[in-house]
Amino acid sequence: MRAVSAVGDDPGLWIAVLVGGAILAWLTHSWRPLLLLALVMIGAVSLDHLVKLIVARTRPSLSFQLVASTGWSFPSGHATESAAVYFGLAYIAGNQTRPAIKTVLYAIALVAVCLIGISRVYLGVHWPTDVVCGWALGGAWSVIVLGASFTIQDSP
Repeated sequence: MRAVSAVGDDPGLWIAVLVGGAILAWLTHSWRPLLLLALVMIGAVSLDHLVKLIVARTRPSLSFQLVASTGWSFPSGHATESAAVYFGLAYIAGNQTRPAIKTVLYAIALVAVCLIGISRVYLGVHWPTDVVCGWALGGAWSVIVLGASFTIQDSP
């Protein structure tokens, strides 16, 4: 579960943003996918920190934690950021391909995001509500950024 959790930490997500964004930039001959993914990541990190400061919820007891974790608990940063990045990546990549592949990309993103969130509860560093709200916050941020981006792109 520690390895699954590591896929949702900041370095792992930045690798996904940079590699996925670079591949999409190469395929589309545009820097737009990379810039959108970077905006999604930066915004998700910022929202996570802002909400943590506002809510200031403590983490589960140290006796339950299988890994060391500091800071506030709500929302889960791993859940927030992984939902934003992996769903954003699936959405942007899915627009470049056939519907069947788009479905597979969303399924992979969904499984990854769910496993990352579950790993945080299993490792004892978050309450289940921290993860569920993190998923909602990250997903909403991704929808806002990508929806606005493609609306602006499609307008005359």
